Amino acid sequence: MAQKDFERLILKTIYSNKNICDKVIPLLSSDWFDDDLLINLSDTIVTFFQSHERMPNVLETKLLLKNTQSLLNEFDECLKIPDEEAFTDFILETIEEFIQKKKLFHAARDIVDWTKKNGKVKERISR
Repeated sequence: MAQKDFERLILKTIYSNKNICDKVIPLLSSDWFDDDLLINLSDTIVTFFQSHERMPNVLETKLLLKNTQSLLNEFDECLKIPDEEAFTDFILETIEEFIQKKKLFHAARDIVDWTKKNGKVKERISR
């Protein structure tokens, strides 16, 4: 599966599968995506979530994207993925594994950032 197809699949599942949505939406980040349109689409979803503390539904998302036809077209491409293809056990397990790896990556990055920050503080104190 091509990276863009997998990225579309993630967005498809958060709009069509409440279980996946509940796990993904609080963690969703544009750095999960390589495609510029999908980055912008995920930013739109994240901004809505931060403002309203819930996932935008399909109509709300389309309203948010109405002034950008290319984003609207990309969103439609995500939603066109047939449910029977998107919701196999293998696909759902792959998405959950992806999410777990992203959680670990972000936790490790936070630890590195914290260590760098506190390391500089310790250097100043020891001088």
